[in-house]
Amino acid sequence: MFFFSCEKEKSNSEEEVSSTITHTIFAGNFYYDPPSITINQGEEIRWINDGGLHDVNGEINSLTNMPFDNPETFNSPSTSIVGDEIYRHTFNAPGFYNYDCSVGGHALNGMTATITVVAVD
Repeated sequence: MFFFSCEKEKSNSEEEVSSTITHTIFAGNFYYDPPSITINQGEEIRWINDGGLHDVNGEINSLTNMPFDNPETFNSPSTSIVGDEIYRHTFNAPGFYNYDCSVGGHALNGMTATITVVAVD
């Protein structure tokens, strides 16, 4: 069973109050769930490990060995700790992003996903 969650994280400082919406994507046996997500500019995604050894690679396509040419580059180390946060990234540039898991043959077995970041006026 796959789950998707969205939470709002708040941080306070003496100078200003800011809030960031954080979306959660789960990584497991050859999947990211959800495999496609649309978020607003300035929102954050965190990836959680459901099991196995995974990373979040938005830099070089593991299938073609060519750059993804995403509006922003993002890339994480891999982890095998179940329930651990693999990576967290705030998307500040609107556009369409591709990413995959660069561990072993995971991308070849379908562990690829997309993010659409919508510009906020």
